[in-house]
Amino acid sequence: MEEPVEVCGWLCRVLILTLSIVNPGISKKNDCQVSNPIGDYMSTKTCERQRDLLTMFTTFKPSEDRNIIHGNVIKNWAAISDDVILYTSSDDVGGKRTMVEAINYGWTVHAAPRTNPYNLPFVKDMFLDASALSQSEFVGYSNGDILFTANLRATLVAILHSVDPREVFIIGRRKNVLLRQRTLHLEDHVQMVADVEAEDYLDVAIDYFIFHQETSFPFGDLPDLVVGRSRYDNFLVSKASASGMMVVDASETITALHQTGTDGNLSGHMGKGAKWNINILGSFNYLTGSLKAATHRTVFENGAIRITGNNGEKTKAKLTQKGWVPSKFKVQNIFEKDATANWPTYVSVSIICRHGIKAYHVIMQTYN
Repeated sequence: MEEPVEVCGWLCRVLILTLSIVNPGISKKNDCQVSNPIGDYMSTKTCERQRDLLTMFTTFKPSEDRNIIHGNVIKNWAAISDDVILYTSSDDVGGKRTMVEAINYGWTVHAAPRTNPYNLPFVKDMFLDASALSQSEFVGYSNGDILFTANLRATLVAILHSVDPREVFIIGRRKNVLLRQRTLHLEDHVQMVADVEAEDYLDVAIDYFIFHQETSFPFGDLPDLVVGRSRYDNFLVSKASASGMMVVDASETITALHQTGTDGNLSGHMGKGAKWNINILGSFNYLTGSLKAATHRTVFENGAIRITGNNGEKTKAKLTQKGWVPSKFKVQNIFEKDATANWPTYVSVSIICRHGIKAYHVIMQTYN
């Protein structure tokens, strides 16, 4: 692979300054601006947002011991996600206060489409329902005790503008921290705790899955697995890989902080219906669905987020009029370059979306 070609000198290096703070009071649904320095070309265009970036969904395990954990997640996800859906089951009576708090922070509460006899939601039904309800580019499920930072959105923007996101299945490693009943939801605080206190967890314990709203993942073919119990995570990863999708390990660029409560880190292996998924999957080898099954990963490189193959090869993004154009941005002739001319090796794109937390910078590699 050839070395990057310098296409815009010091101006590019200035624009590569990433994660600039913007007014946290600004709505996530405002317009955005795209600035494109390409060689001697410099254009600034306004783009109308047609879709939000991310809808997250989850389900909570009702418990007085987890009220602080859930409260942290409610506030944290309200800041990093455009929309959030909370699925509840019939035994959520003890979680009414949590549901009210979620609604107050802009979450939408839905009854789980279908549950097993232990009131655990079925993966297939919940994922299909969330995809149908979402108006965002990406839809993400995470366990209801995970905290994120703004680098989640930065990673999704990078993927959206680097490859066909419909073929991408995003996973990552979580970091565990003993919560000790503390309030923890502001992204800078979350990142500090992740850097200083938290420890990386197992390759086979995958707590979040993000996919495009028009994903090629065959959710309808899934057996009746449930969330909150072991092995469903590994089966999803294995299924995505077997379906020929790009399984992207975003551990390096997405902070996923697991709040460990009084029930420890193995609560999914305990309780009613603990072996539900194991019994359904039979001889399934869960090791085929670990982080090691990822075909690609995201990395920080020169102040930007890039997708690479697991062998280190940089992923190419063919950005042509016939290629993948994210519906989030209504942009025409963004490059202002003769269609018959050769494309530059690298295009530097600064995407400034005033979603309430950060502005991001993305570098995309292109080819003819």
